[in-house]
Amino acid sequence: MDKSKDRRANLTIGLLLDLIEWVRSYETWVVEEIGVQYRQETVANWKFGTITTPGERMALAWRQLGITIADDLSWLRIPVRESPVELAEAS
Repeated sequence: MDKSKDRRANLTIGLLLDLIEWVRSYETWVVEEIGVQYRQETVANWKFGTITTPGERMALAWRQLGITIADDLSWLRIPVRESPVELAEAS
């Protein structure tokens, strides 16, 4: 893979992790500002099939997803030569 593809891949990973962090912070905000009961009710009403994560644990679930992805990028099948965070900060 050439350097421009490596850079794009690393930036894409960084954006994915940023997105996951944004969703986690949003879920935290919802619980803190609107209340856990609201989040539990909205999750119960989602029409996306079975939701196995209770509303009060949504933020934690998103955090765990981000950590899992960042800890093992091998499933992406692309070489990662630099940390996505370091690469984004260098831009």
